[in-house]
Amino acid sequence: MINTLELKPDFAEAAQRFESWWLCQNTDRPIVSVPVRPVRDPALPAAPPTLKAQWLDSEYSVAVTDANLSSRPWVAETLPVLHPNVGPDLTATLFGCNLEFGENTSWVQHSYHSPDDWASFLTTTPDFENLYWQTIEERMALSLERGQGRFLTGLPDLHGAYDMLAAIRSPEGVCLDLYDAPDQVLRAGLHAARAYDQAYRRTYRILEQAGQGSSTWCPLWHEGPAYVSSCDFLALVSSEIAETHILPTVRIETSFTDRSIFHLDGPDAYRHLDLILNLDTVQAVQWVYGSGSGPVTRWTETYQRILKAGRAAQVICEQADQAVEMAAHLGSAGIWLTIGEEVESVDTANDLIEEITVAANRSDRR
Repeated sequence: MINTLELKPDFAEAAQRFESWWLCQNTDRPIVSVPVRPVRDPALPAAPPTLKAQWLDSEYSVAVTDANLSSRPWVAETLPVLHPNVGPDLTATLFGCNLEFGENTSWVQHSYHSPDDWASFLTTTPDFENLYWQTIEERMALSLERGQGRFLTGLPDLHGAYDMLAAIRSPEGVCLDLYDAPDQVLRAGLHAARAYDQAYRRTYRILEQAGQGSSTWCPLWHEGPAYVSSCDFLALVSSEIAETHILPTVRIETSFTDRSIFHLDGPDAYRHLDLILNLDTVQAVQWVYGSGSGPVTRWTETYQRILKAGRAAQVICEQADQAVEMAAHLGSAGIWLTIGEEVESVDTANDLIEEITVAANRSDRR
């Protein structure tokens, strides 16, 4: 068990607060993540000559993140996490897809082009020796070595079964195949979910063997296996397809973690919220309302609905004053206020947390 980190000496307290959040236990305040402005400019290494090299050079990637993490304070439940990342389609590379790289993200080259290709997919085993996967495992090992006692190493971005199929075939292609060959897609989804299972277990084992628990691109914490489960493809399908095809894969993908927070992305996916809340393997929901659908206060009743279902909620607030308002509406138990707006100093952050505490306590007493 990690009790302290050089970049976050009060890590043990933050870890305990996260555990109370997962369990929807009432505490003195919600958990709070808020970025504080760096106290100095990070000393960044020279970049490799190409974008691809910048993405795949683990020495460079770890050095850049280490410098950035070391340049700022970490308050409340804001955690210094190195997220090993080559973009959102890592799991698709297990089935032969290649990645192309931009400044801030990567995208996949679809490798399947016909519903007939699913027959081949079902006989293909995931390739954990490919360049991208080996880069991730190398990066996790290097991060754990450099970050020991200083910062956390996160799990990579593992997209689930139907996002994997959409990356391999294209979202439009999977939608057409659900109409033309639904049984083939159903089997393909289950095959992809089993590959996801292998992918998660491999990466979590790296952390476990180093004596570390779970964090992710969403900087949560749990001492055992935990993850952000997701299916962005949900936004494209009906309730019937969600229940018959996607739900069985989400059950597989959330069955081997102690803690799971489901990433529900955008208004088009909102209609599936009850489906997620009915999963006993999901302990929390990250509702991403999306650009143009805010502010967060518009969704107060949604968060109340999540809490009423016995699930914790990550409440994404673009601005600090919104976090105070949401604390006044929602109270303390099961609430994680994640603030996008950077604050000036530790003192400013502490003042904000005090405002949140007062507002939440008033709500709790009502």
